[in-house]
Amino acid sequence: MTTELIINPKDFGLEPEKVTSIEAAFAPKVIEREGLHEVYKQLLTKEITIPVCAEAATLRKKLVKVRTGIADIHRTQKAFFLASGKFVDAWKNKETLPVIQMENKLGKIEKYHEIKMQKRLDALQIERVELLGQYVEDAADRDLKHMEADVWNAYFAAKKKEYEDRIAAEKKAEADRIEAAKVEAERLRLIEVENAKLKEQAEKAAKQAQAEKVEHERIEKIEADKRAKIEAERQAKAKAEREAYETELKAEREKAAKIEAEATKKRQALELEIQTKKDNEAKIEVERLANIQADLNKGDAAKVTDLIEDLNELKTKYQFRSKKNQQMYIDTCTLIDKVVNHIQTK
Repeated sequence: MTTELIINPKDFGLEPEKVTSIEAAFAPKVIEREGLHEVYKQLLTKEITIPVCAEAATLRKKLVKVRTGIADIHRTQKAFFLASGKFVDAWKNKETLPVIQMENKLGKIEKYHEIKMQKRLDALQIERVELLGQYVEDAADRDLKHMEADVWNAYFAAKKKEYEDRIAAEKKAEADRIEAAKVEAERLRLIEVENAKLKEQAEKAAKQAQAEKVEHERIEKIEADKRAKIEAERQAKAKAEREAYETELKAEREKAAKIEAEATKKRQALELEIQTKKDNEAKIEVERLANIQADLNKGDAAKVTDLIEDLNELKTKYQFRSKKNQQMYIDTCTLIDKVVNHIQTK
């Protein structure tokens, strides 16, 4: 499926008769494209085989040539109209230049007095800026040319007085600062003298303190040596006492272990004797009960025989009609045989 674009010349501000030459330039490639479009539609209805694939490749290459041909026509047409536009621009500039020149000349004549007045104001501004610039820093940024003469004279006098008053105040402040600096310098000199005295006293006190510290450290060392000697003697004595105690404790533990071993040996022998006695008594009791049971079994022989006969009679006592109950009875008889066999093997 292909999509066709509709182009209306009026959408671009053009009359249809103005674009006929453009359409005529593209017409050969459009006709060629339409012819290939028919081949394209027929090819889409065919089954995809190797020959059809080859036809598709050939058709695609032809369509590529159509597309590139349209692009070439587009470049040619666009270049022509761009050149035409540049020609029109040049023609416009050529014809309007004399008009612009006349307008400029007439404008200068028209504004002759205005320009002359502006030059006079600019000169007045420069003159007043030079005068006022001696007393204010931003004179060039102020509008001075439009002031009337009396206003300007009063303004200039006021700014001059402000400047002179400020200079006088600054000079007085500087003189006050110098005097204050002299007073401060004298104060600092006296402080330095006092500090020198205090430093000398501090150094003497430091030397005395150092001497006292050395003596204190000497005495402290003697005391520390005495304490260390006493502590060493104490530790040696404690070590000897600990070793003697440990030797005595070891001997007592070995003695206690020996006694414990002998007691364990005696206890084990006694336990073995008691266990042997219990085993013999249990064996005698088992033999006694077995003899009793054998005597009892001798009187039950006839009863066992009757039990076996009663169980065997059950295998023929009942008859069932349904297959389910018949199978149940057969299974029951099998169980009875197993019970009888169990009784006989005991």
